[in-house]
Amino acid sequence: MLTRLQVLESEAAAAAAKGNLPKAENFCRSALEEDPGAVWAMTLLGKVALGLGQRQFARRYFADAAAAAPESPETIANLAWVESQPAPEPPPPSNEERFLLIKAWGQGFWSDVSHVIGQLLLAEITGRTPVVDWGGNSRFGDGSDANLYPYFFEPIGEPGIDELTRSDWDYFPPKWNAENLRDNELNIWEGAYSRMAAMYFLNRIERVAVSDFYTGVADLSPWIPPEHPLYGESVEGLYRYLVKKYLRPSPAIRQEIDAFYEERLADLPYISVHVRGSDKVTEQSDLGDVNDMYFTVLDDYLRQDPVCNIFLFTDDNRVLQRFIARYGDKVIFTDCDRTDTDDGVHVAQKIDPRRLGVEVVIDAYLAARGLGFVGNGASNVSCMVVHLNDWRDGEYTLLAPSRHDHDPFLHNW
Repeated sequence: MLTRLQVLESEAAAAAAKGNLPKAENFCRSALEEDPGAVWAMTLLGKVALGLGQRQFARRYFADAAAAAPESPETIANLAWVESQPAPEPPPPSNEERFLLIKAWGQGFWSDVSHVIGQLLLAEITGRTPVVDWGGNSRFGDGSDANLYPYFFEPIGEPGIDELTRSDWDYFPPKWNAENLRDNELNIWEGAYSRMAAMYFLNRIERVAVSDFYTGVADLSPWIPPEHPLYGESVEGLYRYLVKKYLRPSPAIRQEIDAFYEERLADLPYISVHVRGSDKVTEQSDLGDVNDMYFTVLDDYLRQDPVCNIFLFTDDNRVLQRFIARYGDKVIFTDCDRTDTDDGVHVAQKIDPRRLGVEVVIDAYLAARGLGFVGNGASNVSCMVVHLNDWRDGEYTLLAPSRHDHDPFLHNW
């Protein structure tokens, strides 16, 4: 039977052979987490870097491989070759502003926000001006193609998408042009230039780059160049930096957040809890076990601080009733839409999708004001609450590994 490292090596090689560089990179980094001396992973990462035009990263990975295996002709030859290549010609100087248009990812609300955060990191790395435009493929829109993002958060990017539509400008990836730039979905999952990870945008010179596929901060962070101010920052540090710089709820939503906080929470010590129910069970098979774990954590917390209250937000009324049965009037919650079944709240036709988005923003920001936080790391909602506050070690608990640290499935083709 093959070891896990042997499986990773085989899968990485197969992905690279197919041209699936994000998947190959993912397997290499997983291997290096288990075995920092995995020479094959360093070597393949060097080749991936070359494929992206990232010569400085290629040299670093080949140098690491040569240091780990100085007797290997391949590692020595790879390093010698990359060092012998002339430095690439710098692009001609230009005062022209370059843009990164960030379209809606079209998934869950905080998944879409996390997509924006990842692309904002890309904009910072590449020196592009970010422009966020959530069109008609957002699950939380009003059915129109108008930019929905400012409904929830303060706008990011001037000019808007209309000003980026220019027949004399070039676009990347080439599936985009001035005529179709407003389209909501164009080969996102299949077809030419589909599943475009942020790594492919690192070395582009086109005037407008268009991102419509998810790349997390964790996947992009290894490509931050050493000379960049964010180089060496942790994934959590990157999220918090980007959230503070860019993510601000709209004035109307801030007003709702502040009103509920002043009326119900301002004078109370409380710990925040986010629990997923409903359709989450279809993607997290051990959801029931994870949800049982909340009570162990909270019971221990309340033994140490008996006067503390619980701010609970959940999509599932059954979860809410279970907490009320156990903790009584210690449980505080907003009046929002919840389900009593394993169907997601968003599938109920009577519910305004925009209001669902507003409610989850309000809950998340209220949760971030608590003394501590307990959530489900398999949920983007819980993961984003961790980023919305400068929690110290021990002040938050995720009852499953954070999906923002690693998400290997998007490029599984």
